[in-house]
Amino acid sequence: MIFKEGFRFVKGEGSYIDDVLTKEIKGYFSVSIVRSPYAHAKIIRINKDDAEKLNGVVKVITYNDLRNFLDPFPLSLDINLEYYPIARDKTMYYGEPVAVIVAKDDYIAEDAKELVQVDYEPLDAVVSISDAISKPPIHPNLKSNIVLDKTFIYGKYMDEIKKANIIVEEKIKFPRYTASPLETYEVYAKYNGEEYEIFSNFQGPFTIHYLLSKALKSKLVIRGPRDIGGSFGIKSAIYPYMALIAASSRLVNRPLKWIETRNEHLTSSSVGAERESIIRIYGDKEGKIHAIDMELTDNLGAYPRPPEPGNLLRNHGNLTGPYDVQALKLTYRAVLTNTVPTGLNRGYGGPHLYLALESAIDEFAREIGMDPMEVRIKNVIKTTQYETVTGGKYYGFSCYNVVKRMKELYDKLKVEVNEERKRGKRVAIGTSLVVEPSGTNIGYLDLARESKDYLPKSSAQDMVIVQIDPYSKVKVIVNGTNEGQGHETVISEIVSKRLGVNPEDVDVIYSVDTNRPWVISSGSYSSRFTPIVLPALNNALDQLENRDCSQTVIKFDKCL
Repeated sequence: MIFKEGFRFVKGEGSYIDDVLTKEIKGYFSVSIVRSPYAHAKIIRINKDDAEKLNGVVKVITYNDLRNFLDPFPLSLDINLEYYPIARDKTMYYGEPVAVIVAKDDYIAEDAKELVQVDYEPLDAVVSISDAISKPPIHPNLKSNIVLDKTFIYGKYMDEIKKANIIVEEKIKFPRYTASPLETYEVYAKYNGEEYEIFSNFQGPFTIHYLLSKALKSKLVIRGPRDIGGSFGIKSAIYPYMALIAASSRLVNRPLKWIETRNEHLTSSSVGAERESIIRIYGDKEGKIHAIDMELTDNLGAYPRPPEPGNLLRNHGNLTGPYDVQALKLTYRAVLTNTVPTGLNRGYGGPHLYLALESAIDEFAREIGMDPMEVRIKNVIKTTQYETVTGGKYYGFSCYNVVKRMKELYDKLKVEVNEERKRGKRVAIGTSLVVEPSGTNIGYLDLARESKDYLPKSSAQDMVIVQIDPYSKVKVIVNGTNEGQGHETVISEIVSKRLGVNPEDVDVIYSVDTNRPWVISSGSYSSRFTPIVLPALNNALDQLENRDCSQTVIKFDKCL
């Protein structure tokens, strides 16, 4: 199998967003963003005069200039808080946008940033989970920095903990972390009098269409390039800048283009949430786990930017992992701090959960003097049809068979490790079991908000279009983005085998365009390509194969 899209990249024929803008779009102005140097501060005064006198500067824009064009973003939490893409009277985190500079080119826009004078009154910053819980709210209209605090009990919890004669508690801190794809955020936007057209390298999900339309109070069309220079989840958080650049474009009545700098990306774009976990395992001396108690607290940053608090909730159906645990007590807690808002980033809640759970399993094994692998075998799910205590459905695969094979490898490694230790080397074996909810059902956000007008949602659907032209060339249109995963190669190989055409005759088109059919979950994220997009592709190919078509131009036309 040949990496099909690799030929484009090594020949310099990738179609990234700036390639498209440079080749196809003219007449836009450039944008730079003035950002807060404080994590928490009152904005006393913004002096734009010197910047606007610079030759080539069109306008310096603040929140007051945009207030007629912007509403706050909808939130996934039912709290009294307004989130805008630009600071109003206070800055809530280091790097929060304070002003937008519109200029005739990138260089002038960057130079003008130095001429904008902002007077701040620094305020005490809350940056840790413990401080957020103990200190006054950073948002004055909230009663507390705790914006989510819910406890769930599943199964016969009290009965199960009575069976336990061993209780272990593990506390784990998972730090904030970020990704640094080669390509940073980029947005092009214009307003035509009736709707916005926004071109950006966002990865999805298309739920941002709803968020943007509410914030911009307008109809809009979102498009994206064929290729994106990496994402790792972080490009889902580009939408506040899409709103900011779009509203600014409407104000100056001119198309605008903004490219994030590397420094901006590292300090102000988005991060994976910090978490503090307390896991209590109630078991017995024979290694059986009867119940688990989880307290999970996430630091969401200055605003609970949708889809947060998804980092907490995404793994709800598989909180007990691959283990047959019939009782669970669970507390979800989310706090706000004067730090960059969090979002999707490499596993989105999975690493947080399993580091804590698997560490607790190891601690339980140490407490009872049993091999950690034996504890896992004893408690792993033995059936291929299983529903977790929190409602997750595990169908068609065997956790037990995986662990048996893992045990065989583990036993071999133990022999090697013992030999290495005899030679004085300090080596060991770690084991962990993970159930990853790929193809995430974003209905989990309903756990955070129970308003009557809040519609249920899912992401377990998508659309694929397969077209065959009179010369047996095949076009496949998918709702998603290419961030380097090799989707074109996989799709071309499947179509080739199913329809009997050459992979070179399959053209894969990424439909990041809300002018075409889409669903709210469309996009490339949460490892959904294999469980969601490929079944849709195979369903489309089934329909083609079931038609009475032979390899003739006339009959192909009739089929299509």
